[in-house]
Amino acid sequence: MNILSSNIRGIGCEVKRSWLRDCRIKHHSFFVGLQETKSKEVKNKLDRQIWGSPNFQCEVIDPVGLSGGISSIWDPSFFQVSESIKGVGFLAIKGSWLKLRKSCCFVNVYAPQDPLRKRSLWNNLFDLINSDT
Repeated sequence: MNILSSNIRGIGCEVKRSWLRDCRIKHHSFFVGLQETKSKEVKNKLDRQIWGSPNFQCEVIDPVGLSGGISSIWDPSFFQVSESIKGVGFLAIKGSWLKLRKSCCFVNVYAPQDPLRKRSLWNNLFDLINSDT
């Protein structure tokens, strides 16, 4: 089982969606994290095109204007979600890796360039890692 992560720099182009779908299928990725999707259409229209089958679940953080956007997509037959946590610059998906019977958390990060906002993001992630939830 593999995890795929990509700064896609915009998901609107069919070539990128096809490349991502082919990559996910070729490498048998059960979890995909995308950064800089630049689209509010990911959850509504593009996930099936990206995933390649109707057997998926997802969570997204919409972009602000034409920048940012985070999407996490997974196969629910491998990973069962118990909680999703959305913050500025990150999307955390907590749950159970079914085959291993282990709890885990996937954190998809798209960090800001501004040093103060970046420090705030890392502080929030530190708090998330050290939390009991």
